[in-house]
Amino acid sequence: MYGSGLLGNLKVGLIEELVKGALIVLFALGIRSHTTRDGMVLGATVGFGFAALESSGYALASLFVVQGHQLFLSLPSVVMNELVRGVLAPFGHGLWSAILGGVIFHAARNGRLRPSLAILITYIGVSVLHAAFDSFGGIVGYIVISVIGIVPLVFLWLRVGGRKGTASS
Repeated sequence: MYGSGLLGNLKVGLIEELVKGALIVLFALGIRSHTTRDGMVLGATVGFGFAALESSGYALASLFVVQGHQLFLSLPSVVMNELVRGVLAPFGHGLWSAILGGVIFHAARNGRLRPSLAILITYIGVSVLHAAFDSFGGIVGYIVISVIGIVPLVFLWLRVGGRKGTASS
């Protein structure tokens, strides 16, 4: 449907991060104060909710195992799948959405969300991280992508802290 390889994973990343960004904005509409850290927390919440729904689908799919021409139910497959997803979840959807949420809130002015170049660049960046994460099949690749993603998250948290959006872009 989306193609295979890095290009297919990039399409998936762009779509999923767009949906999560839209949800962050939708949930933020009733919030009067938009601090960067508030955006990061809301973004992480949206990301973890998305990851939970996605993990449920993967769990269901991993339950069914075909061997030869017979269908079996495999509890060990479900447990292994959920264990791996549970360990990786904080470094995937939650992390990427926290970064995007922080930048969305940082761009706010006078209690109002507004579009900015920084949001677009961040959206593309987290989509690329998402695609890279999905493209790697080994633990080393996951660790490298996770470390790369943690850097902007820590920067946002420490540099701008709880200040209200003051970005100029």
